Amino acid sequence: MKPSDGAWKFDAKENNWHVPVIRKTKFCIIPITNASGRELSILELRLQFNKTIAAAGETPDATPLVRLQAIIEIYGQKREKHLLLLRQIGSIEED
Repeated sequence: MKPSDGAWKFDAKENNWHVPVIRKTKFCIIPITNASGRELSILELRLQFNKTIAAAGETPDATPLVRLQAIIEIYGQKREKHLLLLRQIGSIEED
């Protein structure tokens, strides 16, 4: 795996309170519970999704998420090469 990649598993009971949504390369978080902790009904969720769709509009963002991910991966690769070089010349200690 590249330094920017990774997999994490979270406890569903503690972390199951929102749904990430991407629409027209725009990122949004939709809550699935209300302020008191009650799960939203299907109708309430549908309204939230419809609001997200309307807010996203028809025009994608100027910087797509895919491009941002590529930039992060390139940074991770360059960082590793730089750290390796610094270790070879003795500028930094090994972890």
